[in-house]
Amino acid sequence: MTTQPKYFTADTYDYARYAEWIAFGSLVHSSQREVRNAYPDLVSKAAIVWQEKYHKFVKMEAHPQWGGKAKRLNKLMRELGEGKVETIEIFQDRLADEVLRTKGAATTAQEQYTHARTEAMKAKATADGTAFINNHKLLSKTHIAGAELAHTGWDDDAVKAVANQLEQELCDEPLSSEQFELLVSRLREKTIRMEHQMLPEEAELLRKPKDKEYQRAYILYGFFKLHLEVGETKAMSDSVIRKETPFGPTAFYKAVKLLEDLGLIEHTEEGQRGSLIRQANIYKRLV
Repeated sequence: MTTQPKYFTADTYDYARYAEWIAFGSLVHSSQREVRNAYPDLVSKAAIVWQEKYHKFVKMEAHPQWGGKAKRLNKLMRELGEGKVETIEIFQDRLADEVLRTKGAATTAQEQYTHARTEAMKAKATADGTAFINNHKLLSKTHIAGAELAHTGWDDDAVKAVANQLEQELCDEPLSSEQFELLVSRLREKTIRMEHQMLPEEAELLRKPKDKEYQRAYILYGFFKLHLEVGETKAMSDSVIRKETPFGPTAFYKAVKLLEDLGLIEHTEEGQRGSLIRQANIYKRLV
């Protein structure tokens, strides 16, 4: 059976493609020329893009995040040159296990910290005789759901219904009755905190996180809160919009219209249209 490349066309890093390209010239073919003849459509990529990324990566041994991977790749390529890698299959496995699948030091340290913190919290809950939920995704989604419930006229039945939906979507097995009550309690507490921290109009903007218009409007309201006290006004010409906000005029006017509809901002004065540019509109922060 003909040995096939594993990384030439895979969704991976270019440095890994070039490393395998070099290995094919030693372990599958008798020279790099034979590799080029076998894969003519990839020659330009290998000679320019892959090679450039490879040489850049192997020089990163001192990098705080990628240094470990660079050192292991250099070691693997050095052993390849010394004839210590016997087959292309061994090379491919080592490239995957020693370089591509390994995690950076920062990621490993964070995971160790998170694990230790989780175990400590679990031990405390056991000692106190209280419930404990070891499901970070469930707890994270519970916080988001609390923000979405805020200022909706919710009651305990609504909170339990949301908690039940979260359990069904994010738990591999049912929660115990104590764990479910803990989930409901956290959801209720988050909802109450969010109601204390934001206006009903802000909550309305947050309830549509995938709607770009609502996203822009929420960011824009933050801009007005940063620059204005309630009742103060600000002149916004097209040049000011481009300079001080993350949006162009077209996106700005759509977002500010949504803020006006929600009663957060008032358009108090229309700018005059000149021959070349729109003069400044005046906006007042209402709440």
